[in-house]
Amino acid sequence: MPTNTPATVVRRLRDESLKVIAIAEVQQALSRQGLEPETSTPQELAARIKSETATWAQVIKEAGIKGE
Repeated sequence: MPTNTPATVVRRLRDESLKVIAIAEVQQALSRQGLEPETSTPQELAARIKSETATWAQVIKEAGIKGE
């Protein structure tokens, strides 16, 4: 999925997000909610989204789920 967001902006958002995720209080708050932070590159995230979309599309199709 192509993006129109400049690479410098994507890099800055990722860098700042990594700083926030590294804060102990943030890690604790996420943990209390049952969440585990996971980091990746923008390319890895795009590949994961593509894979997850295909997986769940197949599950939905096989289950016969229809939108209302």
